[in-house]
Amino acid sequence: MKRFNPKKHPPPDLAIEIDVTHRSIRKEPVYARLGAPEIWRYDGRRLKVLILSKDVAYREARTSALFNFFPWMNS
Repeated sequence: MKRFNPKKHPPPDLAIEIDVTHRSIRKEPVYARLGAPEIWRYDGRRLKVLILSKDVAYREARTSALFNFFPWMNS
């Protein structure tokens, strides 16, 4: 695909970031604009689950909305 068309291509269900050295650019606005409902972010110590809210911002959650059966170790 040379060009992304949101009317033709559905948004990703999940974005996974692993950044153990330092945070790079803020990608949440990009994922929100794409309509990705969930981000998992690992910083080398902890896995964070971020869920896209109705106000088009990501909020940290205790469990995944997509994989609520997954045994989360974050609590």
